[in-house]
Amino acid sequence: MDRTDAYSFFLHETGHALSFNGFRDFGTGQLTGNFQSIFDQFVELVDIDGDDVPFFNGDAAVAEYGGLVPLTFGNLYHVGNGSPLPGDDLIPDMMNGVVYFRGTRYDISALDLAIASDAGLPLAPVVVPESGSFALLLPALALIVRWRKSPVK
Repeated sequence: MDRTDAYSFFLHETGHALSFNGFRDFGTGQLTGNFQSIFDQFVELVDIDGDDVPFFNGDAAVAEYGGLVPLTFGNLYHVGNGSPLPGDDLIPDMMNGVVYFRGTRYDISALDLAIASDAGLPLAPVVVPESGSFALLLPALALIVRWRKSPVK
């Protein structure tokens, strides 16, 4: 398939709207004024061979990734880089700024959620009821359906 997946595209752009955004210069990583987003507060520029390479240093993201998270050099509000820069392991991530493979469905990763959490998006774990709860619910639903179908006397 040679098409861009609309679901993946929507999730990626929603990631920008909700958390992967700010006021830094995309190319240099420098702040462009005297204001910054919450995401911007966690951007750390690290000198690598004379270039200021951006990394994300939020607690949840660092814990999830196992260290500073490489942001895309020259495309700041994304993760990952092509080799030799750090972060080539993040190219399959939905929020990567290197390449989008046509015909590929991207999903929200644990790292994406960790960065969003650090950037101020309130996230709560989803609680899925145990299968036993559903088993108890089914007979009750059957009784309600049967009761509603019974003729009025």
